[in-house]
Amino acid sequence: MSNINSRNGIAKALLVLLLGVCLLGSTFMAYADADEVNVGVSENPAYLTESSGIGTYGTSKPGVSDLWDCDLDGKYSFSGQGAYNSLYTDYMFLGQKSYAISVYNNNGYNDELTCEVYKNRPLLTDTVIKEFVATGLVNTDVTVSGLTKSEKIYIKFIAPCNFSGWIN
Repeated sequence: MSNINSRNGIAKALLVLLLGVCLLGSTFMAYADADEVNVGVSENPAYLTESSGIGTYGTSKPGVSDLWDCDLDGKYSFSGQGAYNSLYTDYMFLGQKSYAISVYNNNGYNDELTCEVYKNRPLLTDTVIKEFVATGLVNTDVTVSGLTKSEKIYIKFIAPCNFSGWIN
């Protein structure tokens, strides 16, 4: 009798272990799929947004070494979605005196997406040098000019957002 109880206990333990492995595997697969939505942009955690009074300098603002030289590397494409958190381009861009930016707002016809182009100012607060609104289901093309080739810029997409586009 104790031999049968021992087998049942082992079978139950193996079943629980197998279910745990299956659940763990599906969690990782769901995370990987969700991560592939954002290409070339990153989230700014909600606790680092302007409404908290802390500012926008979270883990997602591109670092000073995250550089894309449009003169050497060419056009940079991006896409992403954020329901509650604003998104930033993964790189700061340099190498041009003027940049063409195109943003397609994937949200509905009446939805607007606010985009801000920042100029990086080491040791100072970065400044918004261009703000534009991309209306839903429309390509919005803007030009940012008046820069030197060494000045660095990046783009912030204000949540909620669902977009694709490029900078060159």
